[in-house]
Amino acid sequence: MEDTAKTWFGFRKYLKFVWKEKKSLYLYGILFFPAFIAANYFQVYLPGMVIQELEEGKTITFLGISTLAVIAAMLVCIILRVKMMSKIEYGNCMLTEKMQNEYTRKMLYIDYRYLEDKEFLSIRNKTKESLFGGSIGDAQRKARLVDFMNNLCMVLTTGGNILFYSFYLYELSPWLLLILVVMLFQILFVNKVLKKYEIQYAENGAASWQKLDYVTRKTEDFTMAKDIRLYQMDVWLSGLVGKYDKERMRYKKKELRLRGTAEILNTAVYGLYYGLFFYSVLNRMWEGSIGVSDVVFYAGMGPALYHMASRDFYNSIFMLLKISIGFSRFQEYMDYGEDTGQMEVAVKKEAPVISLEHVSFSYPGSSKTVLQDLNLTIPAGEKLAIVGVNGAGKTTLMKLICGLLHPTEGRILLNGTDMEEMEAEERYAWFSCTFQDVQFLPFSIRENISMQVSAHSAFGESEESEQLAAPESSMEDEYVEDRIWECLRMAGMEEDILQLPEQLDTVLEKNINENATDFSGGQRQKLILARALYRNAGVLILDEPTAALDALAENDIYEKYAGFAENKTSFFVSHRLSSTRFCDRILLINGGRVEEEGTHEELLAAKGLYAQMFAVQSRYYKGVF
Repeated sequence: MEDTAKTWFGFRKYLKFVWKEKKSLYLYGILFFPAFIAANYFQVYLPGMVIQELEEGKTITFLGISTLAVIAAMLVCIILRVKMMSKIEYGNCMLTEKMQNEYTRKMLYIDYRYLEDKEFLSIRNKTKESLFGGSIGDAQRKARLVDFMNNLCMVLTTGGNILFYSFYLYELSPWLLLILVVMLFQILFVNKVLKKYEIQYAENGAASWQKLDYVTRKTEDFTMAKDIRLYQMDVWLSGLVGKYDKERMRYKKKELRLRGTAEILNTAVYGLYYGLFFYSVLNRMWEGSIGVSDVVFYAGMGPALYHMASRDFYNSIFMLLKISIGFSRFQEYMDYGEDTGQMEVAVKKEAPVISLEHVSFSYPGSSKTVLQDLNLTIPAGEKLAIVGVNGAGKTTLMKLICGLLHPTEGRILLNGTDMEEMEAEERYAWFSCTFQDVQFLPFSIRENISMQVSAHSAFGESEESEQLAAPESSMEDEYVEDRIWECLRMAGMEEDILQLPEQLDTVLEKNINENATDFSGGQRQKLILARALYRNAGVLILDEPTAALDALAENDIYEKYAGFAENKTSFFVSHRLSSTRFCDRILLINGGRVEEEGTHEELLAAKGLYAQMFAVQSRYYKGVF
């Protein structure tokens, strides 16, 4: 019942969507309808007409003219049919582009908290399968949203053809028409059961299929190539491929066996229909009520009617229903949660006061409390270190403070204003952040640091790139150039960039750009730091900024940290406790709470967990120099 409601909802919504975005598709569909029916009819009618005119003794001239007239009419209908379908398919592409753009915009603007919500991610994945194409197990999903108008036209035109030919079949034998209807319902039932079990077998085998796909992709992954060879993982991976492939084939074998049984049943029904149909035709001819030309006409019409009803019409209906469900899912995706909007807010440069009042947090769908009843005030300009064991909630706390996540309980104040009362862009304008997962866009170093897209970007010149380019600052602007180099120098990457042929125009992300430059983990971390410094917001959050750096580079960052954090409220998250002595205050998070608080010296004197962790880390350095 729920699926029926979703199907009808999605169908109506898609019709409205087409009317809003591309009304001309309905005109193309109206023209396609008679062209399709007429073209099919002429193909069936022509052989019988030729024989009838020969039987009636028509002249060769008359026969030639009438034949050419029918052929010409048929060609006109075929051309019109093809032309209209091409316009429908082009319109479908435009509608799909619109939906894909809306899909992407949703991902860009939905509140960040939903990106860690399992329910939303599940809806997103299903929507992506319907919109971009995908698979469940081994069964390809062909019911893509792009095919809605194609299938709607095919349902209407094949339905029209079936009704048209049914009059001729009724005229031949009313009982034959009734038998055909009964047989078609039997075939529809068999196919429905077949589809049900195909999906069931595919979903049962999905885990094996996904594991097989994962292992196969790992063998293609260049970053895994060294480990595969050095640790002799080839035999192990080959065994996994064989194992999961056997599991997948076990379900595939059941599916193929069921499909074979269904084909035998459908073939038997088709043979029975064929036998009864031609018995009726030959019997009428024997009685003298129809001639040879009529036999030829019926011989072409009968099989065509059966195949249109049992295959074309059924398949189009099935796909249309799947697409309608897919579009209802797309609507559910688009309506999910709250979007952040697109306000343009200037970066806030002044250092704010940040207060946490009884803040607790749990991730959506989880009963585990990650952070519990935190009460904390960070004065403007304070340099605060956040330390703790793995999984203590340090990164989660940073996401809460910069407004990406929302407290489950309590509130966070920014200069006395509850952050929940601020628009997302207003919250984000206060923060410059580096997180542990280093990500770049496939653009130049210049663009990745300034986050201003050049009209001459790595993706080529286009109207879109010109529109995205910063309106108030050209990429050749001297201040921007100098500022980028200054931030690279502060992050310790200036010398590395100067040695590159393209320098700031060096393109990143080799998996997208063939001529891109790959950087080491430490270099990438420095580039991310340069980006945060370029933004120059009032709050600086550095989450494990030295995790991939060598000891000398790490020490360089520590010595420069005071300069980074000058006139800013700053947070330095790290496992390496040697970094904390550069901060005004240290918070040790443990079990979701602030367990210890103070300066480096005060926490060592307290001889608590911080002192234990520092003693363990420093033990490996004693006596080295």
